[in-house]
Amino acid sequence: PAIWSTVAGLRVTKVIDYKDGYEDIPASNVLRFFLENGSWFAVRPSGTEPKI
Repeated sequence: PAIWSTVAGLRVTKVIDYKDGYEDIPASNVLRFFLENGSWFAVRPSGTEPKI
């Protein structure tokens, strides 16, 4: 599957997939995107509806 390379005109610099856990964080169905301006956002499935 393709991962976004830009969001709102900003380059994505790093993506963390938490499906196997990360550092001391337990496994979770979450993707965290870091942008070139230092901001970040995370996406996850709703669990009750087909929405992000």
